Parts: sequence; structure tokens; C-alpha cells
Amino acid sequence: RNSQYPIIVKSSNGNEQLRNLLEKVRPSSLLHIEFFREMIDFEDDALLQAALQTKNDSDVELLGLGVFGLTEEVNALTKKFDLWK
Repeated sequence: RNSQYPIIVKSSNGNEQLRNLLEKVRPSSLLHIEFFREMIDFEDDALLQAALQTKNDSDVELLGLGVFGLTEEVNALTKKFDLWK
């Protein structure tokens, strides 16, 4: 999608690194969106929601995390992540 804002894509070394980032992002004022394995498995949002309601955070495989905010704030949280190549 065409965006008027720059988008930087970084890579992680797996679920644990993403979870650590998520723990820092959730209490912040930054907007974010979480991407789970179940989002691939279910095309219907109602089924997805039902599947996620029965699981704890630790039961869900986190595949990605979108973080939106001031460059300085996002960079401070994601400085350990490499640019995606």
C-alpha cells in the first residue's frame, strides 16, 4: 500500500525476541499490531477471535509486530533488530 510515512522493516531472530519487544511496546504509548500464526490459519475473523480467546500469550506463535510512532521511540525499542534484507 502506498504510504505517506516511511516504513522500515527489521528482522528478528525468532519468537522470543519478538515477545521481548512486545513486552516493552504494550505498556508504551506506541501504536502496534501483532501478527500471529493463527492469522494464517483462519480467514474468518470470528473464528480467529474464538481461537485466540482460548489461548494465553505464551501459547501463540508471534510472527511479526508492527510498531508505529516517533522515529526516536521506535528506534530505541528496535535497536537490537537488523534491517531486513
